[in-house]
This record gives sequence, C-alpha cells and structure tokens, in this order.
Amino acid sequence: MATVVTSFTTINGMLVHEDRGGVETEYVSDSLGSLVQSRNSSGTKTYDAQYWPYGELQTSTGTNPSSWGYVGLLGYLIDSATMLYVRARYLMTKFARWLNVDPLWPRELAYDYVRGLPVLFIDPTGMVCGGSSNPGQVFGPQFDPKGKPKQKPKLPPQPAPTCKDALDECRDAREHDYTFCRDVCNKSAVAGLAICTARCNLLIEAPPLIFLCISGCVAYFAGVELLCLNACNELREQWRNDCDGIYFTCLAEANGILKNNVRDAL
Repeated sequence: MATVVTSFTTINGMLVHEDRGGVETEYVSDSLGSLVQSRNSSGTKTYDAQYWPYGELQTSTGTNPSSWGYVGLLGYLIDSATMLYVRARYLMTKFARWLNVDPLWPRELAYDYVRGLPVLFIDPTGMVCGGSSNPGQVFGPQFDPKGKPKQKPKLPPQPAPTCKDALDECRDAREHDYTFCRDVCNKSAVAGLAICTARCNLLIEAPPLIFLCISGCVAYFAGVELLCLNACNELREQWRNDCDGIYFTCLAEANGILKNNVRDAL
C-alpha cells in the first residue's frame, strides 16, 4: 500500500497551500482565517463558501477538498456539520457555545465563545478568547512599523477570581441569553401577526370576515408567543441550575486543593 505524503505551507500560522501526494491546493481565507475558496494547481476555483457569524456553513459551491472550514486555516477542524474541533475542546456552531468547559475556567468563561464577538475575535487554542482576526497577532511575533518587537504593556495585578465571581459571571451571561430569548419571541410574534393581518386585508373583501380573520391572527400569535416565552422560562431555570452546579463544583475543587495542600505540608 503506497504512502501518501502531505506537506503544508503556512504564513504566520495560517495555512495557504497543501500538497497531498502531488495534488496541490491553494487556500484563500477571509479576515478570520476561514476557508472561503480553494484553487487547484492551474488556478481554477474548486470550492467557495460563506459562513454565519458563529461558524455554521451558509452557502457553498463545489467540493471542499479538506477538513478545514470556519477559521479552519488557523486550525479549526471540521468534526461534523455543526461541530468543530479546536485543539482543547469542541465548538458547537449551531448553539454558538463550546461543548466542553474551558480548561482554564474559572479564569476564562466556561462555555461562551469569544465573548459574543465572533466577527472580531477567534480562539485558536480553544482556551483563551482574545486571539485577533489577524493571524500574525495570534501565532507570529508582533512588530511595530520600524521592525522592532513590540513590548507588551504591563497590567496591574488582578485579584484571583473566586467561585462567587464565576457564579455571578454565569448568571449574568444566562440572564442576557434569557432576555434575548424573550425578545426573539416577541419580535417573531409581532412579525407573524403583521403578515397574517396583511393577508386578511388582501384576500378577504367583506369587513365582518376581515375582522374575524384578524381576531384569529391575534389569538393564534398570542398563543405562539406564550409557548415561546414558556420555553424561555424553562431554559432560564435550567441555566440557573447549571450555574449553581458550576458554583458547587468550584467549591468542591477548591476544598480539594486546600486539603491536598495541607496534606503535602504535613
């Protein structure tokens, strides 16, 4: 069985070229490092793609010759249609959340992806938000216009985060999600009611029937909004329990660390 040798060419950590057993592919990225186009050795386009902000594939033409996609040219690996492997853990693009807790938690947020700013930041390690969309600022040395290495600014010492800090952070994030959920319910119901009312006025000529039609629209979308809001409330309770679980896990781990330190001292 013949062995296929594959070689990669990168610039500042970003993949730009692949030679797989003599089959060459050029990769074109967007500002985040996502694969938006591939070309063969003759320069003919073989694949192009666009993505939603959190990495779901929006449109594509041709066949992707690789396992790279959203931020793939900086190392995000396609695991499934809605899951990406990013070195330390898995990113669920459908839910805009990590599947696993950040290994650096509670210093970093447990599940949030890049602080909700996916068009500005990436996380190529799977652990730390703050990687710029400029690949040179993620993997390569940073230089000023004169070619000298930049000095990183010294930050004042910060107090170590506590389990209570992690709990507050989790609750704040979940309340934001809850408010967003309710807002989506309301806007969806208002938009649906507007369309339904417009169709009543367009398709029905008799005023009494128009009134009945609109009344039916109001009742229907009021029910739809209520079901949606109930789902948001159920999610809120689940999120609160998740935050409580994170808090007590943190306390248990902290207690275990203290016990180990005492044991080592003895």
